Amino acid sequence: MTSRKPRATAKSKEKEQPKPAKPMFHLDPDRIEEIVAILVIILAVFTALGAFNLSGGFLLSSWTQLLQAILGWGVYVAPLLLLGLGIWLILDALDKTWTLGWERPLGVGLLYFLLLTVLHWVARLDNPLQQPGAFQGGGVIGWTLVLILINAFGAIGAVLALIAGVGIAFILLFNISLPEFVRRVIYLIRVMLNLPQEVKRFGKKPDDQSIQVSGAPPLSLNRPSPPTQTNPPASPRTSRVPPPPDYPPLPSTRPTRPEPEWREETADLPAPQRGAVAARIIGGSTSATAAPVIQREWRLPELKEIFAEEIESAGTEKEIAERESHQVREVEKMVRERARIIKETLEHFGIPANVTEANIGPTITQFGVEPGFIEQKGPDGRMHRVKVKVSRISALQHDLELALAASPIRIEAPVPGRNIVGIEVPNAQIALVSLYGIMDSEHFRNIKSKLKIALGQGVAGQPICDDLAKMPHLLIAGATGSGKSVCVNAIIAGLLATTTPAQVQFVMIDPKRVELVNFNGVPHLRQPVVVEMDKKVAALQGVVAEMDRRFKLFAQKSARNIDIYNHMVEDKANTEKLPYLIIIVDELADLMMVSPEEVEKAITRLAQMARATGIHLILATQRPSVDVVTPLIKANFPSRISFAVTSQVDSRVVLDTPGAEKLLGRGDMLYMASDSSKLVRLQGCFVSDRELEKLVAYWKEFAPPASAGEPSAPGLSEGEYVQELLWNGAAPKKKADPTEDDLLPQAIEIVRQSKRASASLLQRKLKIGYSRAARLMELLEEKGLVSADEGPTKGRAVLAQDDSTGKPTKPRGVSASAKREFAEEEFADWTDEDWEDLDKE
Repeated sequence: MTSRKPRATAKSKEKEQPKPAKPMFHLDPDRIEEIVAILVIILAVFTALGAFNLSGGFLLSSWTQLLQAILGWGVYVAPLLLLGLGIWLILDALDKTWTLGWERPLGVGLLYFLLLTVLHWVARLDNPLQQPGAFQGGGVIGWTLVLILINAFGAIGAVLALIAGVGIAFILLFNISLPEFVRRVIYLIRVMLNLPQEVKRFGKKPDDQSIQVSGAPPLSLNRPSPPTQTNPPASPRTSRVPPPPDYPPLPSTRPTRPEPEWREETADLPAPQRGAVAARIIGGSTSATAAPVIQREWRLPELKEIFAEEIESAGTEKEIAERESHQVREVEKMVRERARIIKETLEHFGIPANVTEANIGPTITQFGVEPGFIEQKGPDGRMHRVKVKVSRISALQHDLELALAASPIRIEAPVPGRNIVGIEVPNAQIALVSLYGIMDSEHFRNIKSKLKIALGQGVAGQPICDDLAKMPHLLIAGATGSGKSVCVNAIIAGLLATTTPAQVQFVMIDPKRVELVNFNGVPHLRQPVVVEMDKKVAALQGVVAEMDRRFKLFAQKSARNIDIYNHMVEDKANTEKLPYLIIIVDELADLMMVSPEEVEKAITRLAQMARATGIHLILATQRPSVDVVTPLIKANFPSRISFAVTSQVDSRVVLDTPGAEKLLGRGDMLYMASDSSKLVRLQGCFVSDRELEKLVAYWKEFAPPASAGEPSAPGLSEGEYVQELLWNGAAPKKKADPTEDDLLPQAIEIVRQSKRASASLLQRKLKIGYSRAARLMELLEEKGLVSADEGPTKGRAVLAQDDSTGKPTKPRGVSASAKREFAEEEFADWTDEDWEDLDKE
C-alpha cells in the first residue's frame, strides 16, 4: 500500500513561508531629524567661517565661492538662516517647538529674496540688467529677479513691486493688518526722532522711573504678556485715569472705591465704545486727563496650544500600531457577532430582516436593520408579500436587550431619511470626544458664523456642529452627572477660542458658585459672573434693558438686525459696533424657585424678541419639570439638548417625546435642532479643567491686574481687577453692599400705605419668603422707618417722614427703650421739649 502525503493546511503553509528579514539598521525618525539639524548647524558655522575669511581649505573655499556667485553679498546672511533652520529642527525633534504657521517662514524667505534684489540693484545702479561679477551685489539670484521685474514692469514699476513685496513680507512675518503695520512703523519713526530728547530728560531726572510715551504701542511679534515695567501700559479693556494735581493723597489704610455717579443712558447718546479698548470713567468724572491708551488688536489663541488633540499612548510606533490593529479586529468581531444575534432573534419571533450596515460611534453602535417580507393572505384569498411592520420590531426591544446582554437599547424606527430601522446598542467602552477634534474638522470650519459651536460626534463618528445665531436659543437639561455642565463649558470654551471680546460677550449666572466662576477675569464677560441671589433677576432685567436700547439704535439707523446695523456703522466715527451677547444660566430651577414670575417674564421677552439684537440664551437645568421649563419658555426654545434623565415624563417635557431616559450618561445626549423635529443622538465634547485654565489664562493676559505698588485707578487698591462696564456705563463697586435689597423701595411704600409693618405683610404683598421679608424689616428698622419688634403678634409701628423737612416724625406708640435707640440715631436733633410732648401723648 502506498501512503498518501498529508495535505498541507493553511497554518502549515504560513509556517513554511519565510519571514521577512528584520532590517539590520533601524533608526527612529526623531534621531534622523536631530542628525540633520546638527549637520545644518555645522554647515552654518562653516559658511560663516568662509564668508568672513576666518578659515580656508579646498572644500570650504569651493563652497564659499559657489555661495558668493549665487547669493553675492547675501552670503553674509545665509549663516543666520541656516542656524535658525538647525535650531528649529532640534526643537522639533524634542517636541518643544511653537506654532509658527506657514506665513512666517514664507515671509522670511520673501524678505531674503527681496534683499538680494535690492543688493544687486545698488551694486549696478548704472545698468541693473548687467550680469554681476564673481562676488558682487545679490549674485545670480538678485540679477535674475531684477531682470524679471524690469522686463515685466519697467524700472519704476519694479521699484513699486519691491515696496509692495516688502509690505507683504512684513504682514506675513508679523501676522498683523496693513493699517496696524503702518501705524507701528510711524510709531517707530517717532520714537527714533524723539529718542535724543527722551535721553536728555531721563538724564535730568534720574530718580523718575515712570516715563510716559504717547502714541502707538511698540512692535510686538508674540502674544502680549503682562507688563514688567514700573509704569505698564493700560489693559485692553481699561484706561488708567491719573488723578488731577489737586487730588488728595491716598490714605495709608486700604482705600475704597468712590461711589460712581449713576446716570441713565438714552438712545441719543452712544454707549461706550467696545472693542480692543474701552474707556473707563471712575466716579463719573471725565475732567481728568487720561493717560495714553494702547490700541491693541485682539488675537485669537492657537487651538493646538490650548486644547489637547489626543491622549498619547505609551510605547513605540510599532507597538501602538499593533495595539490599534488588534483593537480594530476585536471591534469588527464584536460587530459581526451582534449583527448575527440581532438577525437570529428577529427571525425567532417570525420577523425576517437583514442587518445591512453598522455605524460605530464613540458611545453606541447603530445597526441598520432592513425589514423583510412575509406571506400574508389578502381579502381575495390569495397570498401576498407584505413588508414587516416597523412596530413589530420596536416591540421586541426587551428581547433584544436580553439576547445581546446590553441595556438600555434604543430603537429608532425608522432612521430619518432612510428605509432602515436603527437599533442602537451601547459599546463596551465609551470613547472621549475632544473639543479640538470637532473644532479642527472641515464641517466646523465651513460654518462662517461667529457663533458656531461644537456639540460632539454622531453615531457614525461624524462631527456635529451648529450655529447659535440660527437656533437662536438653546435649552439644556439632564440629571446630575449626565454631562450637562461639561457641555456648557465646552460651548463657552469653543466661543472663547474662536471669537474676540469685540465680537462676542457673555453674561453668566451661576447659582452653584463652582461651575462658571472660573471664567471671571476674561475680557469677554460683560460683568462678573453673577452668583448672588438678589442680583440674578436684576441681571436678566438688565439684559432686557440692553435689548430695548439696541432696538432704539436700530430704529435710528433703519436696521433690521445686528448684522445690518454693524455694517452701517462700521466706518463711522463716534458710533458703537455692537457685539453679540450670550446669556448663560447654569441652573434655571434655582431662579424659578426664587422669583418665578420675574424670571419667566424676562426669559420669555428675550427669547421672543432678542434674536434680531444679537442676544442669545443658553439655559441649563437638572430638574426639567413643568414648573421650571414652563410651556411659555419651552415654546420659544426650538433647539434643545437632553442628557440622561430619570423618567420618561422628564424626557417628554424637554423633547416632547420619550427616549432621553434610555441614554447612558457621561455626555450621551439627544439633540433637537431648530430646523428639524427629528432627534440626533451624539456624544458630547469633553473639555478638561487644564484646557479651561490655559484658555482663561490666555485671555487674562490681555487685561492683567495692576502690579504691586500701583493702584489701577484712583480709589482702587493694589492688584485689584477692574471688570467690564455694566449696563448703564458706570464701573461696578468692588464689593456689593450686603445691606441693600432690590425690593426695599417697594417695602417702604407698602408699610407707609398700610400704616403698620410686619414680616407677614411683606410676604403677602411682595410674594417672597419669610427670610427675605425679615431681612427687609431689619433694613426698615435700621433706616428709622419702623420701630423695634415688641413681640410676635404686636407688629411694628410705622415711623413716617415729614414731607416738608424729610425728617422722621415723632414715633407714636414706641416703647421707652426704642425711644433712646432712635434718639441716638434718627432723632438726634430733637430737643427735650419734643420728647416731653411725646411722653404726654
